[in-house]
Amino acid sequence: MMVYECCLVGYKLNPAPVGEFSAKDENDLTIIGYLAYLDSPKESTKESLQDLKNDNVNVKIFTGDNEAVTRAIALQVGLNVDTVYDGEQIETATAEELAEIVEKCNIFVHLTPELRVKIIQALKKNGHTVGYMGDGNKDALAMKVSDVTVTSNSSVDIIKESADIVFEQKDLQLLEQMIITGRKVFSNTMKYIKTFLVTNFGNIIAMVIASLTLPFLPLLPLQLLILNLIYSLSCLVIPFDRVSRNYVKKPQKWSKFVFNFGPIPAIIDLITIALMFYVICPYLVGADYHHWVFQSLFYSGLFVESLWTREMVIHVLRDERFPFFRQHATPVVILVTFGLAILGSVLPSSNVAPSLGLTQLPIGFTLVVVALEVIYVLLTTAVKHLYLKKEKF
Repeated sequence: MMVYECCLVGYKLNPAPVGEFSAKDENDLTIIGYLAYLDSPKESTKESLQDLKNDNVNVKIFTGDNEAVTRAIALQVGLNVDTVYDGEQIETATAEELAEIVEKCNIFVHLTPELRVKIIQALKKNGHTVGYMGDGNKDALAMKVSDVTVTSNSSVDIIKESADIVFEQKDLQLLEQMIITGRKVFSNTMKYIKTFLVTNFGNIIAMVIASLTLPFLPLLPLQLLILNLIYSLSCLVIPFDRVSRNYVKKPQKWSKFVFNFGPIPAIIDLITIALMFYVICPYLVGADYHHWVFQSLFYSGLFVESLWTREMVIHVLRDERFPFFRQHATPVVILVTFGLAILGSVLPSSNVAPSLGLTQLPIGFTLVVVALEVIYVLLTTAVKHLYLKKEKF
C-alpha cells in the first residue's frame, strides 16, 4: 500500500530545447522544495470495511510503509490501530508466537513479500480461509499462497494474470457484494448436494433391503428412471431459492450430514413397503403377491410415497428451522416441487399407467402419504435438533 509519493521540484536556466530533455539535464538545479502526494482512501471505504466486519470478514492491512502513515490511514477508515506489528517482529517471532500475533493484530507494517507469505501461512494453519487483495509486484508471492485472490484492472499484468477475480474498478463495495453473492451460491449449492445425496443414500438403503426381502423387485427400472427424472427437474429450481440472512452473515464450510439424514427417507420407504406388502395390497386384491395387480398396486404406492418424500427433502433440508412455518422456499420452488409431485401422483391413474407397470390407487391412500410425510418431517426435525448441538447445518 503506497501512501505517499514525493517529488523533488527544482529549476534551471537555459535548459535543453523542449522535447530534448534527458537525465543529463538533471544537474545544476535550484531546488524549490518537495511535493508530497497523499493517496487518501475513498469516502466509501469506511462504510465498506464496516459492512465486511458485519459479514464476519476480518480485514488485515499488509504494507511496506511506515507505522505512522499506516496508523493515520487506518484511523480514517475505522480500523483498530491499538496493535501494530512490523516486519522485524514478524521475522523474529516463533511459530507459536506468530500464531497468536496473526489472531490479535490487523495491521502489519514494513513487510517484505516473504513476510506476507509467512503471515498468510500462519493464518491458514490456524484454520482461516485467506483472501488477498493486491495490485503491485510485491503482492505476487502473497497471492500465490492465498485461497482467493482479488485485484483491479489497473494492477500490473503479473497480478492480473494470477488473480482469481479482477474488478473493473477499485471499490471495496464490490468485494462485499461478491462475498454475499458467493455465500448465497454456496448455500444453494449445498442445498442441491444435500437433497441429492440424502435422497439417493436413503433410496439405496431402502431398495437394497427391499430387494433382499421381497419376492419381486420393489420398483421396476423404468419407474425408478421416471422417479429420478421428476426429482431432478424439481432440483433445477433450487438456485432460485432464497437464502437465510443468518447464513450469509458468516462464512460457511462443508458439513457432514449424509449419515445423519440419509437413513430417514429410507425408514419412510421401508414403512411404505411393509404397509403395501402386508396390509394394503392383501386387503384390496388378496394375498397372492404373484398376481400382477398386487405388484402394480405395490409399485404405485411406493412410487407416489417415494416421490413425495423426495420433494419434502428439498423443503426440510433447505434450512435449519421447521419447514413451512418458520422457513419456506420461494414461490417458484414451492410451485415446481409440489406441481411435479402432483403430476407424478396422477401417473398411476393416467392412460400411460399400464405401460409403466402402475395401477390406480384408492383415494384413501392419500391419507397414508400425508401421515408418512408428517412422520418424515418430525423425524428429520428431531435429528436436526440433535445435529445442531454438534455441527453447523
